[in-house]
Amino acid sequence: MDRVPNCFIKEVLVQLDYERECWFGWSRRLRELPLIWGQIANSKPFKKSACLQVYFMNDREAVFTATTFLNSTHHLTVVNLQQYYFKHIYIEDGAEEMAAYPRYYPLTKKNFDLLRKLLSIGHSCTLILKFRKHQNHTLLQQLLSIPSRIEDVELYDQLPSTVKALTPLIERGTLRRLYCHAAKNDSLTVLYKFMTFKGLHSFHLELEDRRPSTYKEVLRKMIDTLLYPKRYNYRLSMYASYRKLFRRITTKKMRQQLNVSFDSLLRNNCLSYGRLHV
Repeated sequence: MDRVPNCFIKEVLVQLDYERECWFGWSRRLRELPLIWGQIANSKPFKKSACLQVYFMNDREAVFTATTFLNSTHHLTVVNLQQYYFKHIYIEDGAEEMAAYPRYYPLTKKNFDLLRKLLSIGHSCTLILKFRKHQNHTLLQQLLSIPSRIEDVELYDQLPSTVKALTPLIERGTLRRLYCHAAKNDSLTVLYKFMTFKGLHSFHLELEDRRPSTYKEVLRKMIDTLLYPKRYNYRLSMYASYRKLFRRITTKKMRQQLNVSFDSLLRNNCLSYGRLHV
């Protein structure tokens, strides 16, 4: 065990998240590890989680700030960022006047290179896209191309161009959960491709179009995704009132192969699939 290369050990420790961090008053301790593994774990600088917030002020300029994960009012300085790792990344609409506030830093090449370095370390994180005004921002593709371990993505009312820009991230293979809120009809073709990615553990779709015909089309696609090839360890969830629709578009054999939940708590424009815990 102690003959394993150090670079491999460091990667494993990142994936297992051996961070000595207090969480709601409880202290997590490093597990007992073999000699060299333990030495490397103990040599890691103590880091806490933080949230990175990027604001698009116009189609070219952006500012950013970072806060501690458990205290959104505690803004971090650029010089202290290397003491943290990013657990959440928000990209939102901003305003020109934000550049005048000291807690917001311009996303210059130097600052972007710093963020790239921090995000490339390998800690898992969640990406949340909530901007609406500047969806063709020149920095979007650069931010998405950073080789970070993004495992969760949340989309809010995004244009097809933004959804399509996520393709390299999907193909990278780290994504496990995708939540799409107010998905537009012209984004569905791209989302169908994402839906078939085998690495996804859950896929949640909230449709902007509330017509039953649109729901029926998406439901067919999701059923096909789970049946061809068969994914027995997944559950399909839909709004309870669509039980009859489900029976109309499936055969008895298909229904026997699917694990289905009819949920009255879901909105009538939502459907999803999720991996079962076994």
